[in-house]
Amino acid sequence: MNDIIINRNEKINRHKLDINQYTISLLKQSYAAGLVDEGTINRFQMQIQDILKDLILQYTNGESSSVKVETAERILISILYCIDAYTADFKNPEDALEVIKTEDFKKIYFKGYKYVKQCVKDCRIKYKNMLEKKLDIPLFTYNDTLDSGLSNFFKVYDIKFNAHDTMTSIDYPLVFDDMNIRGVFYIRNYLNNIDIENYFCSFFSTLEIKKIIKFYSQFHGINPKDLYSNVFEIVVNNSIFSILSGKSAKNLIISDSQYSYLCERFKYLQPNGLQKTVEIAICKMLEALSCTSIEAKLYLKRYKKLLVQRILNAVECEDFKYLIIKNCDKENKHNNMQFKEGNRMDDKSFRSMINSVFEASALSNKINIIRSNVKSLGDFIDVINLECLFQDEYLALYSDMEDLEIAMLIKIVLRDEFEGGRIECIDILNSFEEMYIDSVWKEYLFEFIHSLDNNRLKHIERIINDNFI
Repeated sequence: MNDIIINRNEKINRHKLDINQYTISLLKQSYAAGLVDEGTINRFQMQIQDILKDLILQYTNGESSSVKVETAERILISILYCIDAYTADFKNPEDALEVIKTEDFKKIYFKGYKYVKQCVKDCRIKYKNMLEKKLDIPLFTYNDTLDSGLSNFFKVYDIKFNAHDTMTSIDYPLVFDDMNIRGVFYIRNYLNNIDIENYFCSFFSTLEIKKIIKFYSQFHGINPKDLYSNVFEIVVNNSIFSILSGKSAKNLIISDSQYSYLCERFKYLQPNGLQKTVEIAICKMLEALSCTSIEAKLYLKRYKKLLVQRILNAVECEDFKYLIIKNCDKENKHNNMQFKEGNRMDDKSFRSMINSVFEASALSNKINIIRSNVKSLGDFIDVINLECLFQDEYLALYSDMEDLEIAMLIKIVLRDEFEGGRIECIDILNSFEEMYIDSVWKEYLFEFIHSLDNNRLKHIERIINDNFI
């Protein structure tokens, strides 16, 4: 904590305040601007240490005043999380700074602790209400996240010793999901956003939502329950496309003739014209649905930028099939997609399969064992993490995989890179080069991607950006 003193060369800039180290970053800028002296800095450090000592005694039930370094660091981060909860809640950083300068940090901590505790209570209520309005859709990730992932958070969340840790598995993707937020504030943000998405989707027929999920799944050869997609995006897009093709906002089923019309119309729209066209369509959609929610309107306003960019990319690539979901009941499009989220192997079967891979001498046999037995993405990651393949054998395995499977692996490895929206092919390569490679399979995945020709790399990019995986 002695690194919070810096040179006095700038004023406070709220945009440079770190949301995950709000108080410390505020003190850094304030000291640099001459708004606080070293006495405030020293008081902050000493009183935080006192709080830490008290909590360590509580952690050990009064038996010891020392714990492992990593445990002490975790408790310290938890303390700062609660303090930040209080100071970051002020509208202006100057108001927070005034409190920091005049009030005891123990009092600030306890106020922040109470604030976090109240936030947990509020989130419990919001979660309960959200469950009552949950969509009736077959997606495993959606139902598992809402029924189990969020529920488990409230069972294990520890404000006192681990307030900054989200401590649960949230797998269902949202349109806007800020991974920089931690602890209960991440859960609050997630609940707020999924509540907006559920609210919007509730205007549409459940039967039609299930149909477009089925069409989307059929196109990719995936069981609907195994789809790792955001339903809000699918619904919004098809509603807008329905309006743009002269049909009702509530009609989510796009016919072949509508699809052809949209493809031709998008080709001749300039970027500014496209943006205005989509904006008008959204207004018509909101009016037709009698949607009055300010939150939903703002959410759609943010989403408009993403949709316009996706349409522009589809125009550039002259490929709309990943963007516009049309009725494909009469089509028979399947790929060899293997990953199924709901089909995890039991421990005994998994161990037996791994032993078979280790015992196999021929590379083709190893790959066949893995591809024949592993049906879920989770099991596949577990297999390659065990390093039962050697060096170039990883390249052979990746070469046997479909582009959609490779895209899913890239999305996992570069998850943080994709949270802000689309990235281009070259950025995928650069991101791998710049990141810390912590496993052999990631190292060879990067080598495999680097070996792909530009056309295939662009195809994988379109899957990631337009396929909502």
